[in-house]
Amino acid sequence: MEKEVKNARNEAAKHIESALNAQSKVHDDAQNRRDQLRAEIILMKEELDRKEAEFLNTISTIESNRCSRIEEYIVKLTCAVDSCDDAMGLVEQAKNTLEQSNPMDFVQFVADK
Repeated sequence: MEKEVKNARNEAAKHIESALNAQSKVHDDAQNRRDQLRAEIILMKEELDRKEAEFLNTISTIESNRCSRIEEYIVKLTCAVDSCDDAMGLVEQAKNTLEQSNPMDFVQFVADK
């Protein structure tokens, strides 16, 4: 009977040791997974930061290109307005010359312009 009790005790001790080893492995595996997860999250954050910088750069480039095209268009329109103003000035001069001068002076004005 004493032998049976000792065997039962030894068997229980083995099971305790096995359970403790299993528990330790669970903790180690969990910690390894936590560390791995943190590393993956850091990589994802770095990738997100890189993508954010890339997108912001793309948006800035698009904005700059669009503004440049608009500015070029404004310059063209401003030149067109200036040309119209010059033409209106010539028309006004022609009217004044026609009204205030003889027909030959008007012909001379048209030839000069």
